[in-house]
Amino acid sequence: IEHTASATTADEPHLDPQSVVLAKRALQRGADGVVLRMCTELLQSYGQPIYRLRLWKVDSLETCLGVADALRTSLGDEAVVAVDTVDLRGSNSALLSVRTKAHATQVARALQGMRGITVTVTGVDCRSLVAEIAR
Repeated sequence: IEHTASATTADEPHLDPQSVVLAKRALQRGADGVVLRMCTELLQSYGQPIYRLRLWKVDSLETCLGVADALRTSLGDEAVVAVDTVDLRGSNSALLSVRTKAHATQVARALQGMRGITVTVTGVDCRSLVAEIAR
């Protein structure tokens, strides 16, 4: 990673060369760590799109976890379903991330075909799905 900096002649008396060098090294080390994590995530998820699922009308955490488990089971062993956020006080919604090789419509079919929980899919986009739980 290359970094360049410039200063005006008015800034020159206030610059400490040692601090500038240390700051540049700190930025380079930070950028190296970020690049390594980004590359690792990209390689791990290669070929497996990640979908965001917004689930409305969630009445309890158990219901949300039940949807996640049922979705993981119906999509197969390679699917990874994680519950990112759950809001039971305000919007009664949850945000799940689904990493799978299946297409978005297949994820929607899996949501609607769950046993014991009635889920209605209200929107399917390229990388996001919106659904609500029937009460």
